[in-house]
Amino acid sequence: MSYFFPRIPRLPLALMLITGLPFFYGAAMVLGLPAWDLLADTVPNWSHGPDLMKDYGRLLLALMSGVYLAFATLARARLAPFAYLPALLPALWAFVWLTDLTSLLYGLLALLLLDGFYWQLKLSPRWWLGARCLITGLSALSIVTALA
Repeated sequence: MSYFFPRIPRLPLALMLITGLPFFYGAAMVLGLPAWDLLADTVPNWSHGPDLMKDYGRLLLALMSGVYLAFATLARARLAPFAYLPALLPALWAFVWLTDLTSLLYGLLALLLLDGFYWQLKLSPRWWLGARCLITGLSALSIVTALA
């Protein structure tokens, strides 16, 4: 088990959990938590949970494309095309196919496939897949809560 889920460094783990906050907040609003007015004027859809989750998910998918492109730079020349091309998929998904929370859920779960791909090629850190499984699971649970 420690092969797939080695100890995750504290700082990356904390940052990954922080990136899940908009999903957790969106699910809490769907469950009846009143919107927190502090950021209502600056963050689009702050007071509507599902739209906030969808907008943030679009941003997250584009960000993950950048992460995968960074992993692809570590690939050797022979492997490079196979590492660079899949890195574009999350951003394309966000731009073309992300229309509702269900498509966001599929996009986040598809990220796990890409995480496994780069982890298998040893282009990502050893702890990466375990951390991504954790945050994707928590985020997916939040989206399923909002869908129910």
